[in-house]
Amino acid sequence: MKTWPLLISACCLLILAPAKAQESTQVNALLGQKQFSKAFDLANQKLKDKPDANAYLNRGNAYWSICDYRNAITDFDRALSIDSNLVDALVHKGICQARLGKQEESLKTFEQAASLDLKNSNPHQIETIGKALIEGGRLEALDKMTALLRESKNSQLIQLANKLDSDKNKPAPEGVIKKDQITAGMTAFVATPHFVFIGDIDKAKLERYGAIAEGFLDYLQRKGLGDTEFSLSCGAESNTFKKLVNWPEPVSIFILHDKMAERAFLKERLNFPYHVHGVFISSRNLLVTYDGAGPGTYLHELMHTVLSRQKNLEYWAEEGIPSYFEKVYGAISPQFELRHGYGENWFPQALSAKVIKKVSLNLADIVGKAKHADAGQEVQQRLVALFLQKHQLLDQYLALTMANQHNGYKTFIEAAFDKPMAKLVPLFNDFIHEIRHPATALDLPPSQIFDTNFQLHVFEMEHLGRNGNNLEDFLKGKSPRYNGYDKDRYNGYDKF
Repeated sequence: MKTWPLLISACCLLILAPAKAQESTQVNALLGQKQFSKAFDLANQKLKDKPDANAYLNRGNAYWSICDYRNAITDFDRALSIDSNLVDALVHKGICQARLGKQEESLKTFEQAASLDLKNSNPHQIETIGKALIEGGRLEALDKMTALLRESKNSQLIQLANKLDSDKNKPAPEGVIKKDQITAGMTAFVATPHFVFIGDIDKAKLERYGAIAEGFLDYLQRKGLGDTEFSLSCGAESNTFKKLVNWPEPVSIFILHDKMAERAFLKERLNFPYHVHGVFISSRNLLVTYDGAGPGTYLHELMHTVLSRQKNLEYWAEEGIPSYFEKVYGAISPQFELRHGYGENWFPQALSAKVIKKVSLNLADIVGKAKHADAGQEVQQRLVALFLQKHQLLDQYLALTMANQHNGYKTFIEAAFDKPMAKLVPLFNDFIHEIRHPATALDLPPSQIFDTNFQLHVFEMEHLGRNGNNLEDFLKGKSPRYNGYDKDRYNGYDKF
């Protein structure tokens, strides 16, 4: 599920205070570019080569940037044990303590920073110290610091001291010593090339979610949306998804320990009152789900993060295309593989005689009248996505939307088929008839992602078979359709 934009910025991708020009490092440059995974790799390497105060400061900044305040404080303390006068480490430690809600400890840290000789310190850091002291009401410490700044006879520092003296007489909104209300209670943090993972689950589990997410993006680049010999992108890198996947800013992904914790998190911290298994909030660049929601839900929401970079999508496709991944079987290692495209549990629900009376399954209506990703229209939108993929055109559809090429038609779906809507409607009607009246039902187990391709192969031989009921034949329209009701998936108990 994708929700509408909220005018609030992502909480956990913090802007680091600039260090002195001569102390600027490659690590901080990477953090400024939000390349957190690369920053950690470089910070760890620098610590291995030369474990000095600046190296610990750099890695502490990396932890801070992904909201892992506890580990950040540990590294800042290590830096201070080597150089107790390292102002940057004290300032960043004080901010991290405040984000954890430890305001008293935070203020003591800022008081310690204020007592140092700040003549050669970055003015931005000095101002941050002053603001923290004002916010916390530590005006005596502030006065001592501003007096020392004036004694320096440095015009810039004197001007800064005057500004802080003026600010202390004004109402002080909390900023520097404000608690992070979003990440409070989170215990595990993991940075990968495209994501920042935050959760209250075991870190090893969170790392596995990271491996699946990165593997999924790699899979999209290699194979696009198809996994058959006739797929437009199979066997070569997908140019369509290479453009969509390689975005500059990581997505923040929150994984809660169960469904009730996820609902409480969404309602109380993000003001999102709806009960969902997962949601991507595009304005915050933030995805939320829970451990146990299942691979289908997880990949569905990950697909939203990819498609959010595509601004020309027709409205039905915003929800329809991600739903294509709601019945999946895959493996992480040695290279991510995925079996997908199976009809999901909405078939028997959505296509019942009772429901049919309430919705239109006319292709022209679905494509032409949808105005946004409406939850009440998701059934039809999903079916259009599967209809496109059955004809091996879903990847082509995305390529056309990215290029904004209608090829003379009113809609991208007509351009993908190179047929007018009048000729597509009967084709779609035939597709609907086939899935409503399958020759036999394929009884598929809940979605699963295995650790190895060997485990996936064994699973395929046992449950999917190699006698015509496999994915390739399904997408060619030759296989019996899945028409079973996946109760485990529907109730949120997919095996992961």
